[in-house]
Amino acid sequence: CLETCIQLSPEFVLQQMIQTAKLNERTVLQEYVQGDISNFVVQALLTRIQSTSVTHTWIQAIIMDHGTVLLPQQQQRRGIVWRLVELVHDRVPDCRDDVVRWMMASSGSSCKSWDTLVQELLNVRISDDDSEQQRVTLDPAGARTVYHLLQFHDATVDSVLKQQQLHALAKDALGSRCILDGLIESGNAHRLVGALQGHWASLAMDRVGHHCVLNVWDRLTDKDRRLVLARELLQSKKRLMHSNMARNVLDVLHIATLEQGGEHEWF
Repeated sequence: CLETCIQLSPEFVLQQMIQTAKLNERTVLQEYVQGDISNFVVQALLTRIQSTSVTHTWIQAIIMDHGTVLLPQQQQRRGIVWRLVELVHDRVPDCRDDVVRWMMASSGSSCKSWDTLVQELLNVRISDDDSEQQRVTLDPAGARTVYHLLQFHDATVDSVLKQQQLHALAKDALGSRCILDGLIESGNAHRLVGALQGHWASLAMDRVGHHCVLNVWDRLTDKDRRLVLARELLQSKKRLMHSNMARNVLDVLHIATLEQGGEHEWF
C-alpha cells in the first residue's frame, strides 16, 4: 500500500513523507536501507524523487554505508543497488563514479575485480541440459543493475563480454533484455559479432534469441561485420529454413541475395 502511494503521489507529498520519516537524516536512511522490509520503501522513493538536493543527499548517505549489500546473503538489498545505479544513470550523472567506487567497497572481500563483481551481480546459473535447451537463471535486480552500468561504465562491457555463456543469456528473456540489449544500446553491437561467433544460427532459431540477431543486425554499421554475421547464417541455411523465426531472420538479412548474387549484389 505504501509503495503504491509513493508511485502515485506528487513530488510535494513525497517530500513530506521524507521529512516525516526523517529520511533526510543520514543515519535514519541507512537504517531503512539495512531493514529487510524498509529497504523496499527506499527503493520505491529512489524511482520517484526529483529534487536535486535530496537525490545528492541520499546518494551520499547510502554510499557512506559500506554494508555488504552485494553479497549473496544480502539478496534483499540488491534492489537498492539497482535503483541507485538507475538513478545516477538517468538523473545524476555526476555521481556515477562515486557509486561505482561504493559498489566495489561494499562487495566484500570475495570480489577482487570488476569481472568478479559483475559475475556476482548476475549470479548466472545454467542447467546441465543439452546446449540447445539450456535453462538460465539470473539475479533479477543484479541483471537490471548491469543493464544500467553498461550504459556508462566501460569496464562492465568488457566484463560482460567475457561471460562464457553469453549465448545462453541471449536465449533467456531477462538475460536478453538486460545484458544483450544493454550491450547493443551502449554501442557494442559490433563486438557481439565476434563474441557470439558460432552461435548465430542457434540464436536465429530461438524464440528469444532471434530478437538478439535482428537487434544486432539493425545496429551494425560496419559492412564487414554484417558480412561475417550473414555468412555464418548462410552456412546453416538448410537447418534455418525449418524454423519460422529463422526464416524471418534470413529474409531481413537478405541471405538469399547473398547466396544467389554474391557479396557485390548483397551489399
